[in-house]
Parts: sequence; C-alpha cells; structure tokens
Amino acid sequence: MQYNMEEYPKEYFIRHTEVLELDYDDLKVIADEHRFGIHFESKFDTPDELLDESKYETSQAKTSIRYLKEISVHGGYVWAEYSKLKKIIIGYVIPGTKIEIKEFIPNIPLDIKIFPKGKLFLKTLRFSIVQEIKPNELLMLKVRRPRQGTFVRWRSCQGKLTKVVKNGISNEIKEWTDLTSDLQEVVSFEYLREVGINGWKLQHLLMPIGRTMKDIDIYAMNTKNEAVFIQVTHLGDNKNKLKNLESYESNLIYITSDDTLGNNLPNVTIINTKTIFEWLNTKTEYLKLLSI
Repeated sequence: MQYNMEEYPKEYFIRHTEVLELDYDDLKVIADEHRFGIHFESKFDTPDELLDESKYETSQAKTSIRYLKEISVHGGYVWAEYSKLKKIIIGYVIPGTKIEIKEFIPNIPLDIKIFPKGKLFLKTLRFSIVQEIKPNELLMLKVRRPRQGTFVRWRSCQGKLTKVVKNGISNEIKEWTDLTSDLQEVVSFEYLREVGINGWKLQHLLMPIGRTMKDIDIYAMNTKNEAVFIQVTHLGDNKNKLKNLESYESNLIYITSDDTLGNNLPNVTIINTKTIFEWLNTKTEYLKLLSI
C-alpha cells in the first residue's frame, strides 16, 4: 500500500455505537485501556486475515481497515466516541503502534460461519497520548462531527484536533486561522451585527449560517430591511468566488484574508479578516468562550 508521507499524521473520527454488539463492561474495558476499535463482518480462515481488506464485503469496512493500518504505520490524531459509556476520548497514536485483536463474546448471536466460535474480533489501536472530553468542552469541534460513518477521515476538523491534543483543551485563539471555518462565519456575522458597514448593521438571519448555498455563507436582512449576501473565505479562487457573488443583487459582502484585494468592485464590499479579528480581540468574554 502506498502512502503520501507529506499527508501524515491525519485526523480521524470513530464511533463506538450500539451496532458494535459489545456489552457495557466490555466496551468500558476498551475505553479504560485507551483503545478504539472496529468490528465488521468478514469471512476469514485465520486470524491474520482479519486485517485483509479483501475479506470484507462493504466499502465502509474496507475503508475502516485501511484507516486503521494508516494510523498503525504513520500515527494519527483520533476523536473516539463511546455512546454506551457517554464518553469521548481524544488523543494521538504514535507511528508503529501495533494493531491488536481483542476477542469478545457479542451481546447478540452471530453467524458461526462468519465468526468462529461465536466470538467478536475487535481490531484495536491504543492511544499514546490521551485525554477525556467533558460535555461542555470543545463544543466548536463537537458541532463539526461527521454525520455519517463509523470510522472516517475528519477533513472538516482542519487541524483543530491536532492543536488541542498538542496544546491542551484551553486552545487560545491568537489569530483568525485558529477559528474553524464555521466559527469564522459566525464571528463575521456578529461583527456585522454589532459594528455594521455602509451605514447599516445586520438585523436578522434569513437562513442558517453556512451550508445553505454554494456561493454564499450568510444570507441576512440589515437594519434598512434589505437583503445581504456574504461570502467568508480564507483560501481559494477569489476571481471565481467574487464572480459568483456578483450574480446576486442587493448588498454583497466579501470577507477575505487576502491583503491584495482592494475595494474597487462597484457591487461588492471587501472586508479584510484582520479588521474583524481586531474587533474580536476587544470582546474578551466572547473570545474566551469561543476558545472552549
């Protein structure tokens, strides 16, 4: 298997749900040992074949086995949830960590042709650095949890899990890029709601922030009862994004970290993220809660 070394270590998200078919006490053993693991139906002749992707029928199972191998070889940052235990553990697995097979008696009967002796074989890795997350901690990451999948690459995490594991939960926000992309959108809305621009302030949201339209991140009404369309971007093709934004009418706002963009577009107002972050730094309590 070929790996791009420049892309490692990566960030991953894993769920241990009711589908795992383990009793509470067995799952507690796994969590207490600071392990996470996967279980998918497979047809194998020897225990060595439990890590053979070709022995699994579903693409989800094959991908999960591949991710487990990636972390074993190159290390990785992992967010692990254990629903029965109501517990979340995050941490780092060092490169070269061995995948260990743990045998359990499942809490429901399994096909003995697929699972010899009626046992469940959990493929596990053990954290090298680990910390448990309380319900009121890392809310900014909890809202970004992947909606589907048992074991997935957490691309939308954008390096935030890595920072938390390395620096601790109190991850102070020192620059704009310390905010996740969705929080950048929220802070941009709050700035325009309190400070405003062009003689108006934002008054009401007309749609949820982000994930609503391809070309805009915020659709709102201002204090002049006019529609406002806002694109918040950090990296990307400014030319195409601005062109797409200009297709909308009314008040158009483009928020960017690109210092080269001037305010020379007749239909679009450019706001640099430095301006918004300077305002954010004056909001001590708001900034403190954003850091949780």
